[in-house]
Amino acid sequence: MAKRNTKETILFESLKLFADKGYDGVTVRDIAAEVGIKQSSLYKHYKSKQEIFDTLVDTMQSRFRDSQFRKMLSIEKYKNEEIDRIYREVYIDTAISYQARLFEEMIKQGFMRQASPEVMALQFFSPIFLLLNKYDGIAEKEKEAKEILGKHIEQFDMIYRKEAI
Repeated sequence: MAKRNTKETILFESLKLFADKGYDGVTVRDIAAEVGIKQSSLYKHYKSKQEIFDTLVDTMQSRFRDSQFRKMLSIEKYKNEEIDRIYREVYIDTAISYQARLFEEMIKQGFMRQASPEVMALQFFSPIFLLLNKYDGIAEKEKEAKEILGKHIEQFDMIYRKEAI
């Protein structure tokens, strides 16, 4: 039987908990319980909840930066149903569901107008996904891509930000 990688399990379970309850709604004790270890054991792997969160962010950012992996999945997804499932899960479903939960919370807290969080996530993420594919591997176009991305975010903000009362 393969030995469980506790450090990775902590990240995986933390991500699920943060997605369900938000960062502030989760304690180190919650994470340890979900992993099935003592809280003191969790601290052998990570010094704090913040370090777990930061590691998750770094991990997700490196996934999106790893264009070779995405390219491989993009090509192979047409040949293999399991690879297609992985591609959709990693690069589409996870991103959209994360954004939808984020927008839902921003609506609840009064930062954004009342709207469908799922549709907002699609409207926000779709141009980003398109830009990622359009400019992937074209280093000399990076500045152009960042400018367009910035304009997209500004326009999205103008549409959905709730005006102060």
